[in-house]
Amino acid sequence: MQFFRGLPYVEEVSSAVSTPVWSYSGSMIEGEGGQSLFSTRFSYALEDYFKMMGMTMKEGRPARASDEIVVNEAFAERMRWGDKALNHPLRAEGRNLKVVGVLKNFHIGSFYQPQDVIMFGYTRTFGNTVHVRLKEPFAENLRRLNKDVSEAYPDKTVDFYSMEDQILNKYNPVRVFSNATILAALTMFFVMLMGLIGYTTDEVRRRSKEIAIRKVNGAGIFGNIGVAFDRCPLCSGSGCYYRHYICSIYQWNVDGSVCRTSAAFLAGIYIDSISYPVTYPRLRHLEVMADSERKSGKQY
Repeated sequence: MQFFRGLPYVEEVSSAVSTPVWSYSGSMIEGEGGQSLFSTRFSYALEDYFKMMGMTMKEGRPARASDEIVVNEAFAERMRWGDKALNHPLRAEGRNLKVVGVLKNFHIGSFYQPQDVIMFGYTRTFGNTVHVRLKEPFAENLRRLNKDVSEAYPDKTVDFYSMEDQILNKYNPVRVFSNATILAALTMFFVMLMGLIGYTTDEVRRRSKEIAIRKVNGAGIFGNIGVAFDRCPLCSGSGCYYRHYICSIYQWNVDGSVCRTSAAFLAGIYIDSISYPVTYPRLRHLEVMADSERKSGKQY
């Protein structure tokens, strides 16, 4: 441990049997009569391990002797200790132990796993896993650490990995699914937009003569929009607000004259799915005629 503490780019170092990213080992908790109660996640750690890892001690202190343990909040709730967990006797690992500290809950592995009951014992020796907190820049210092360790221990294989990268790898399937869903939604949106643009262009081209006659009779831009969309599937059902809105545009902008193809819509106005039949005796039908059908000098 002194070797790691002497490196200039190392801020803190500690050790435990495993890491919360991989999970901890298991241990069976025994009742007063020796019966098995439940299995808990279990690990041995140095005294400064919790501080180095950023684990919050709710009450008590870290374990400093072989018969002392630290548990998390979920463990105390499982044992139904309430607020009397400290100094509570416990039997596990075939030994009689005493609770000296309670940690706030933290997840092992990922947040998709349920909250585990966790117990920590004390060890004075070097654990299976060395935890090192590096100074910035982290990526560069991680490369330096692996290089210095390989030179200091050429006969051993010691590799350090970024805990942040390991956590991200656990959520990689979720990230891939999320990106695929967003991409599919964007694709559907653009396909819908292209279809709407194509439908509008086709309607305007098909009814260009009708739109021209309406403009001659005083219809504004909103009236012409109503011509383009009066047959739109989204606006053709009873109770559709846009149907009522477009029919009103015909009345307001045409000044009593509408095209024959749209006059039938003005026979009724639909509001909030309730049909109100309304007649318009002043409405004059205006047919769309080809140029060959028009008589010179006659006003239509």
